Amino acid sequence: MSDKDKKNFFSVRYKILGILLLAVGLLVITNVYALRNYQQDLTEQLNLTLQQSLTSNINMLEQSIQNHINSLHTFANVEVVQGDDKQAAMDYLKMELAHQTSLSGNWFESLGLIGLDGWAVNSDDAPVDLSERDYFKAVVNGADFAISAPMISKVSGNVAVMMAVPVKRNGQLVHVLYSRLDLAELNQQIIAMKYGEKGRAYLTDAAGVTIAHPNKDLLLKNLTKVEGPVTEELARMTNQAVASKKGQGEYTFEGVKSINSYQTIPTTGWILST
Repeated sequence: MSDKDKKNFFSVRYKILGILLLAVGLLVITNVYALRNYQQDLTEQLNLTLQQSLTSNINMLEQSIQNHINSLHTFANVEVVQGDDKQAAMDYLKMELAHQTSLSGNWFESLGLIGLDGWAVNSDDAPVDLSERDYFKAVVNGADFAISAPMISKVSGNVAVMMAVPVKRNGQLVHVLYSRLDLAELNQQIIAMKYGEKGRAYLTDAAGVTIAHPNKDLLLKNLTKVEGPVTEELARMTNQAVASKKGQGEYTFEGVKSINSYQTIPTTGWILST
């Protein structure tokens, strides 16, 4: 083979090789682009599924809260509860409490009546001064419904949330009726909410204080503040949820990177997060 033939041979060979390399490069780019689109579509579908599931659970919790409030208003409209005989009123409320606690999924743990002086009688048979509680003050000042921040109950000594409504006779406020929520039952309902294989839900109040969480070390913690088990990323994510009330974000907690979807429960302002 002459030098000219050799030169032509190698020239054609390099051209073919170049075309093959170009084709392979285009194929790789096409596959990478397709994979990226697939991953993006998969992420969008996952986010949509999370939001739909979260909305469904929000609606369920909102209905439970409305049922609880409606029950309180029903009790408050009973004549014996509106009367001056607190023992008779408590006998009736204890009967209603026994009925409520026999129902699956209810949140009633205790019922009580607060006089306008702030002293309360309750189904725990433990009279207590609640005059400084915000929910009592809110109802005395005209609120038709009030809910407390998570707190340590003066009676049970456990983490508690109180709901309160006015008791009126002839249009005048005579008592404040309140219930202590069964947070153990609520916590079980929250942690039973599953999102994918490992995703779990947790619940905070409007200020970011934990009401229900799979990690008991985080109960009653203000998740907006970096303190104790609350990491900087978790605090950042919680502050975002408190500010925007509905949305999504990402954070890492205990070495696990998570997609966080959150929405607010309308009546209470509580925030349910995944």
